[in-house]
Amino acid sequence: MAVQVADKFAPNGSHRFVGLCIERYNEGLWTTFTLRNVIDKTAVEIAYELYNPTLQSIEVLLLEKRLDQNLLYLRDAPLQESRIPFDMTPIPHPSNTPPIYHLNCVCACTVICFSRYLHNTV
Repeated sequence: MAVQVADKFAPNGSHRFVGLCIERYNEGLWTTFTLRNVIDKTAVEIAYELYNPTLQSIEVLLLEKRLDQNLLYLRDAPLQESRIPFDMTPIPHPSNTPPIYHLNCVCACTVICFSRYLHNTV
């Protein structure tokens, strides 16, 4: 996903961040989503409020379905698992069901996600 936010301190008046949506929290007007990307070998997570008036645009760059609802396990995974290029262009997605992400993530954690265990992708 790519999110553009108005920023009065930015040179062009707005700031754009590209990342993987790892978490979504639905609570009425306080609905938030968290994007994660790797910048200069450092993992960066930014939480955005969906109904924030400074939010200018939200763009889906790559639509794919993961087996888990939230991807918080990527915090324990190697950095290349959550790296998205900032110059990525939107990839058109089919109108039917989104493609399923099949690559297995090599996590450093000892807890196995239950849905990954159910689908035999551990």
